[in-house]
Amino acid sequence: KQSTTTPINTNSASEDNTSLLASNMSEVLHSVKTLGADVLATTDSAEPHSRAETALETTAATIPETTQQRHSPDDESATANMTSPEANFAEPEKIPALNWAFNTEHGGVLFLLNFLNREPAQAIVRDYWAQLPNGWLWLLGLAAELSATLSDDPLYDFIRAQAGLEEALYLPLPEDSQLSGLAKKLYGEEVWTPELLALPASIQATPDHVNLMADISRTDISLRLAGLDLDPGWMPWLGQVVRFYFEPGYDNSRHLR
Repeated sequence: KQSTTTPINTNSASEDNTSLLASNMSEVLHSVKTLGADVLATTDSAEPHSRAETALETTAATIPETTQQRHSPDDESATANMTSPEANFAEPEKIPALNWAFNTEHGGVLFLLNFLNREPAQAIVRDYWAQLPNGWLWLLGLAAELSATLSDDPLYDFIRAQAGLEEALYLPLPEDSQLSGLAKKLYGEEVWTPELLALPASIQATPDHVNLMADISRTDISLRLAGLDLDPGWMPWLGQVVRFYFEPGYDNSRHLR
């Protein structure tokens, strides 16, 4: 007896699978196109740069309100003081400052700020800060030790005003601070002389900035090599920004008369 078998139509099954796969792919492509059209319709209706703005607004919306607020200048100053070497200084009494504009024959007094800003000098200032709790007092005391004629210069009145000193009042440096001795050791006695202060200059000042303008050729080469004429910039212990502007041939007699 012959056995009979029914052959399987493999071609028909393959065609059915292919048809089903094609149908599924068609549905997927249709969904992708529909989603893409919705996205484009939303973003293309805005200006090109507004997409980034929208993203930033979305991100900002997720940030707690307290972190979005900007710190005030006082907050930034307090944060800087917590990490700066000057953090040991007590906060000096706030002295109302006026705008100043005057000529001086002792512009080199401001060169002393670069010495006072050095770490060995800052260590002394910190140790005696309770006795002289203002950076201008240290500058005035140091300059007065170098020059007996400074009191006749408008710069003397300016520094005293910044320090909050009353008329005819002067506070010398602590006797045992040895600040002048340190200066002579760092710069040499040939540099640390009254001639260091002699510089015709113009000074303009606001409550937070002090600008000195002078002829660079009037400064001695030895103090320039010592770096005393470098731009001090922001000085936390002084509470102000100090800038030096040197111009060849600058004549302060033609300015701020």
